[in-house]
Amino acid sequence: MNRIIKKGAIVTTISYFLVIYIIYQLVDIPLVIGSFVRHRSIALIIGLAIATALLSALSIWFTYHIYKSVMARSQRASRGSVSWAGIIWAVAIGFTAICLSSRFFEMIIRTTRNQQEIQNMINPNTILTVGIMVVIISPIVEELLIRGLLINLLFKDDLFWVPIIVSSLIFAGLHAVASLAQFGVYFVMGLILGWAYLKTNTLLTSIGLHMLNNGMAYLSLFVSVGNWPNTIMIPLQAVVIAILAFVAYRQKDLLQPHVVNKISVSQFRA
Repeated sequence: MNRIIKKGAIVTTISYFLVIYIIYQLVDIPLVIGSFVRHRSIALIIGLAIATALLSALSIWFTYHIYKSVMARSQRASRGSVSWAGIIWAVAIGFTAICLSSRFFEMIIRTTRNQQEIQNMINPNTILTVGIMVVIISPIVEELLIRGLLINLLFKDDLFWVPIIVSSLIFAGLHAVASLAQFGVYFVMGLILGWAYLKTNTLLTSIGLHMLNNGMAYLSLFVSVGNWPNTIMIPLQAVVIAILAFVAYRQKDLLQPHVVNKISVSQFRA
């Protein structure tokens, strides 16, 4: 166990995790208020969005402050930077993997309880607030908490798959699931996000990938009539993947694997 877990890290990790998770729950207060108010109001829409932004800023600031202090003592933080091309390649590969896994799970389950709860929150008053939460706030906070703090607080810095698997189990457990298949959706997504983070050594990758996935998922809620999700979302996902791959390929430093601190294409094909 000492080869996997950092000395004295379990209590510290649980303490930080619980405090940050409780603070993060405060961000949902505007959504709860908006879901109970039935009359439409522009002032309410703007007010809920502002309240969500302020509470989210507090949650992100607090989490990032702890994350910085943890990474200041981490050997992983001193391994050098990564090229933007490498980050984009990781996002492209990760998004492709998420899309393929989603197609697989769609053959087993139509939707997850978590997705249904998000859909139930959406009304004319909360559509902007839910969008901000799902596409921007949740990816930032969840990546700081799960991939950033949990992995770096708890596990030894030279490990790769063990922290990815454990963090993915916790990531899936934090989402509302009603079956093993639904758990599998978020577990696989956690594996991909964890791989993207540790492969590039920056949370920018997993945050960007998480935002892209949630943005597509949120968009799909509004084209969910008949067979529209398949006729619109699949081609759109393919276009996004192609654009990411093209942008990464056009980066000259991607074609120079001998340069220090640059990521080569071969690393991502492994």
